[in-house]
Amino acid sequence: MRGKKYQAASAKLQAGKSYSLAEAVNLVNETSYSTFGGSCELHIRLIGKKPEDRQFRAVVTLPHGTGKSQRVEVLTEEGIEAIARSGQASADLYLATPDLMPKVAKIAKLLGPKGKMPNPKSGTVTANPEERKKELSAGNSAEIRTDAAGIIHLSIGKASWEQEKLLENAATILKAVPRSKIGSLILSATMGPGIKVSLT
Repeated sequence: MRGKKYQAASAKLQAGKSYSLAEAVNLVNETSYSTFGGSCELHIRLIGKKPEDRQFRAVVTLPHGTGKSQRVEVLTEEGIEAIARSGQASADLYLATPDLMPKVAKIAKLLGPKGKMPNPKSGTVTANPEERKKELSAGNSAEIRTDAAGIIHLSIGKASWEQEKLLENAATILKAVPRSKIGSLILSATMGPGIKVSLT
């Protein structure tokens, strides 16, 4: 059984209806019942006959950022050794230069499961890590990445933001994901019911 707050929020949605993206963005704010500044979250389910067809990874720069700052660290030989010794990787994201990657392999088993392993596809392996660090720390870049079930979960800003900002961020992400791969699209607040978005 869902809680009373969830049920009250769900009552604002029409059962079985798919909303336009603009309608869904407005409803995210209306149906959010968190006592803190929750996010507007985008959930995209990909389709495909084979598991690899349902996988996707890319990095986009959102016009209005994600509303969240990240702790980003540039790996060095000393930093790699420190992580290997302690078994702790406290940053949200790690960057590395291409020439350092063979040494980063030493901590791959620690960073990989946490989604923190530097990867060229996500823009975290770069010849200019300090410049990339500034971009990522500000929360302007977002990594689009499917989970094991082929679903993308991504914050596109605060639920309380004005509609235009959230729409522009969502549009940027949807342009990056091939339309033929999208099976369903859901918007929701961090604490709120899922709102089905029409794909037509």
